[in-house]
Amino acid sequence: MYQEDKELLKMDAREKILAASQLMERQDWEGALEVIYQGIQADRRNYELYFMLAQCKEMLGAVQQAALSYENALFYASDEDYGMMEECYGAFLASLPEMPKKVSFVLVTYNQLEMTQLCVESVRHNHPRGSYEIVVVDNLSTDGTREWLEEQEDIRALLNDDNRGFPAACNQGAELAAEGNDIFLLNNDTIVMENSVYNLRMALYETDKVGAVGACSNEVGNRQRIEEKFDSIEEYARYAGRNNAYAPDRHERRLRLVGFAMIFRRPVWEMVQGFDERFGVGNYEDDDISMKLLEQGLDLVFCRDSFIFHFGSASFRALDRAKSEEYQSILRKNKQIFEEKWKIRWGYFSHVRHDLLGYIEEERGRAFSVLEIGCASGATLLEIGNRYPGAGLYGIELDRAVADMASHYLDIVQGDIQEKRNPFGRRYDYIVLGDVLEHLRDPEDILRELKDWLNPGGCLVISVPNIMHISVLEPLLHGRFTYRDEGILDRTHLKFFTRTELVEMMGRCGYAIERMGGNTVELSRKEEGYLRKLCEMDAQIPEEELRIYQYRLKVRA
Repeated sequence: MYQEDKELLKMDAREKILAASQLMERQDWEGALEVIYQGIQADRRNYELYFMLAQCKEMLGAVQQAALSYENALFYASDEDYGMMEECYGAFLASLPEMPKKVSFVLVTYNQLEMTQLCVESVRHNHPRGSYEIVVVDNLSTDGTREWLEEQEDIRALLNDDNRGFPAACNQGAELAAEGNDIFLLNNDTIVMENSVYNLRMALYETDKVGAVGACSNEVGNRQRIEEKFDSIEEYARYAGRNNAYAPDRHERRLRLVGFAMIFRRPVWEMVQGFDERFGVGNYEDDDISMKLLEQGLDLVFCRDSFIFHFGSASFRALDRAKSEEYQSILRKNKQIFEEKWKIRWGYFSHVRHDLLGYIEEERGRAFSVLEIGCASGATLLEIGNRYPGAGLYGIELDRAVADMASHYLDIVQGDIQEKRNPFGRRYDYIVLGDVLEHLRDPEDILRELKDWLNPGGCLVISVPNIMHISVLEPLLHGRFTYRDEGILDRTHLKFFTRTELVEMMGRCGYAIERMGGNTVELSRKEEGYLRKLCEMDAQIPEEELRIYQYRLKVRA
């Protein structure tokens, strides 16, 4: 960034400071916060903004967030203003019945000394002294890690006599952590960036319903990975400098968080009794604890404003993740443990229908209602709520175990739409039917019924598989129409649709199609060959309809 650009950003921050000061004088604390957040986007190191943020949070009774913001203000404060701010923070602390929570960084090590050193140094560099502690549990490293840990005066280390595995070692570390501290489970192959932990802990205390929070990274699954890619840690650090500006509107509710960097309130961690140690060396323990938190009606919050660099699964590299039968065996075993414990198919409970979200078109702040039929655990509904905070979210799910779990954190009930019972007794602006119609005995009867469930001007958002896809036609030409566990020929499908039949059905049921599109999948060489030959034989065959795997449409009654 050029120097003149930096000066412009600082000028914008100063303007926000002035505007927020005026609002604070009028005791408009919420209004001041909105302006302060804008100022932090312009200058993430501006201690005056964090100081004002702390004062607003203090006045609103958000004690932990106020303490975190006072700490951040002091961390960035100039020598000139440090004394004044320290005095104000001291007066704030003196007024409290108990001290604000600190955070315990809990790391598990198994060799990888150099990465551990980078991780620990990043914690030391980016956080005020006295606001944290570092706890490390070592699982019998042989590369000098244990000796190095014993030399560190600011690390509380536990040296296991055997490899206890990741979940058990995390539990040991949390047990060692100072009483009352937040528990930050941090992989040792990470590098904490500026403001990443501040933003995470602010999110942890946004509401009493937050159970755990997680960060974004360059190397992580579960839609927590950033799109940007860089060639060096220094470039990722510069990215973090731009990204890690506290922004509550970039926090999202999720159904699961990856445990590479995950913070819990201590009482919450103790309530769910930490990780289930049946997951052995690791994998699926973070999915499991996510489920335990959801079962308690607590929110999992993903923070896009908190980037932490991740080398990626360093402890599993020795197993050669892509090829190792041992690693694949661990995955299969732990997946089975998870599914037997929760009576839920792993991929089913957290899948978001991103392809359908674009068919919901509203202003962000508008209040409207969405019913999803066949909503599974509500991952798509949660994402709608993230995009449209004013939306009312409702769901009907056939699977009782899934619906019972989802009912803890969303308005989701178990039900069969074929019974034509509107369980919420209201009308909706959108009804989402993602891959539902093909499972119904009489889809036209249900489509007509749903017209009475819609508000005036309401829409259905629908997806159905395309029976005309070349992957079905090619084996059919060889006499095969074989049902499978999933896909177009899912053995639970009762009805099949082509584009023409789908369009005609919507017309018969009194719906006008506003948008229609489709998903495609990569074809095999054989399928491509058959597709070309069919189109050459008959020019009336629409090639696109052989390629579309699944249709999406938005219809209005």
